[in-house]
Amino acid sequence: MKIRILSTLVYLIFLYLINLARGAVGGFFIYAYALLLALPVVSIIHVVLSAITLRYNQEFSSHHGYRGEYLPYRLKISNELPLFSPRIRVRFKVITPHMRHLAPDELSANMRPREDVGLENFTITLGPGQRHEYLRRVYCPLIGKYNIGLESLRITDMLDWFSIEPQVLSFTLYVYPRVYGVPELEGESRALGGSRGRSRGIHQDHSFFTGLREYRPGESLSMLHWKRFSSQGIAMLREYTPVSQRRCVMYLDTRRSEEDSWRIIRREDYSLELLVSCSAALLDQGIPVDIRIPDLQRISMNAKEDLALLQQQCLEAVFSPDKDMLKLYNRDTAEGRSRGMSVLFITHEAGGELLNMFRGSSAIQNGLEAIINETGADAELRNYHRRRIRQLAAAAGRIHFTDAHMETGEEIRWL
Repeated sequence: MKIRILSTLVYLIFLYLINLARGAVGGFFIYAYALLLALPVVSIIHVVLSAITLRYNQEFSSHHGYRGEYLPYRLKISNELPLFSPRIRVRFKVITPHMRHLAPDELSANMRPREDVGLENFTITLGPGQRHEYLRRVYCPLIGKYNIGLESLRITDMLDWFSIEPQVLSFTLYVYPRVYGVPELEGESRALGGSRGRSRGIHQDHSFFTGLREYRPGESLSMLHWKRFSSQGIAMLREYTPVSQRRCVMYLDTRRSEEDSWRIIRREDYSLELLVSCSAALLDQGIPVDIRIPDLQRISMNAKEDLALLQQQCLEAVFSPDKDMLKLYNRDTAEGRSRGMSVLFITHEAGGELLNMFRGSSAIQNGLEAIINETGADAELRNYHRRRIRQLAAAAGRIHFTDAHMETGEEIRWL
């Protein structure tokens, strides 16, 4: 129970004046003084009974959502007294990811894209036995942890003197990256590890040598080891594992060189969605996937059911200036952890070190791919990427550009 000091002082001053009038004039002021003395008691009893009999119920999504979803929220408040209720003030809270680092205007504008979205505080008085239902939708534009629901339910007496706030609850919700379709992974191109469909001028992808075996009559001689045949007279065929049968390891760039803003956070969320979407597409093709994110443990996925683990780990990814995807890749390479795997880099800024890896035929032999997320990038950075890519013949078809604004329904498109 809370007592309002100002309202109490006003009441006491008014009571004092009525008391003076009662002593000087009498008559009506005697009854007025008695009623005024009883009024706080009646008001307190009324607000206490209302607090005891007031019923409320919140309904919110029982499943964790995906970025960009609108989730329904419903609040029901009912007055069980045969009297009018006191004034009920309802306050909501919506705690979103990165809330402390974003400007209030920027956050409000993006959290409420339409008038019918978002939770708004309100004050209401209910009649005897009346029930009020409040139905809204909550928009989840960012990946991360949300806390949504009632912040307070304040019942105030008729004098605005006392108020009671029953204990209220809120919901904790985790919003995961959305899973989009990736066209190049669905059978038409060899991008990201598929060797089916277009080969962009390369007829066969024999980039990973696994050993030799004896020639069997009727087999093609295209893989014959001619040096051994000419020196020893033994027909041996080279064996290779095509890229489409390799395990794929993905590296996520979690560098951040700028302060928090909606543009930067949206870019980072889209990088996480690219990571999850490409993983899902490869797993659909039967290609096992490993995930490498700086400062997080390696995730190995062999089936689509393992994707939930990746979505949970995406919530733990931290973007900061000291994170370096290529250092992680170089360490894995030195330790032999990525041997025999095709490699996909997901980055928002392709520097010289990354692009140099696509010079010559090594990118094809090593099964390297890269996706550059240009969400929020200015024209200068986009032009820089295009100039560098034109200088790398081996990068054709192996470096893809995309932008969060290029989302079309449930599918990602390359720029």
